[in-house]
Amino acid sequence: MLASVSEDNAIELWDLTTGQQLRALHGHQGDVNAFAFSSDGRMVASYTLDNESLSINNPIELWNLDTGQQLRTILKHSSLIEALAFSPDDKMLASGNANNTIEIWNLNTGQQLCTLHRRFGFISAVAFSPDSKILASASEDNAIELWDINTRQKFRTLYGHLGIVYTLAFSPDGKILASGSIDHTIKLWNLNTGQQSLSLHGHPSPVYTLAFSPNGKILASGSADRTIKIWRIH
Repeated sequence: MLASVSEDNAIELWDLTTGQQLRALHGHQGDVNAFAFSSDGRMVASYTLDNESLSINNPIELWNLDTGQQLRTILKHSSLIEALAFSPDDKMLASGNANNTIEIWNLNTGQQLCTLHRRFGFISAVAFSPDSKILASASEDNAIELWDINTRQKFRTLYGHLGIVYTLAFSPDGKILASGSIDHTIKLWNLNTGQQSLSLHGHPSPVYTLAFSPNGKILASGSADRTIKIWRIH
């Protein structure tokens, strides 16, 4: 399934096999600023800038893709939202905010579980590990931080990019973190050591999306250069 946003601010869902539109989700009055699919593909979360004042009261909307109906609205977030990510067990949603915080939400209740604070910078990307125990985040100071969800503490910071990181992806076994940046590079990080294991060069423009194959041997990257590159990393 593919999601796109139309000129009337509807989120449109497409069948990749037939090319036909499956459903359109209506309700937003402005640009979609952050968007995420649930792990089981049955929900999406979206956040839009619905008015000219850029109010922090614009909600996070949760949608049921089977019915096209809104499941829940999350209102009490603390800032403009730059990134969203579901946990693989679909019990939590992380929102990366413009006020250098990350908020974790319980999807069953819509209540906030915790807020993770960093010193500086808006949060540009968030991603959960496959076991939902670790959250990776990236910020405007080019750093990537790893957080323990149980203790709510940061336990590692990864440095190496020369520009903001806008996409993060864990390998299926949780041993590797991939990051893509406006510095045009993709970096692979060994999470046991915290060291960079590989730097991939090939995009002449910023890298905005990454995805591992189910076996973890292939990495796909999407860039502002309008290409998708396939990398064999094992």
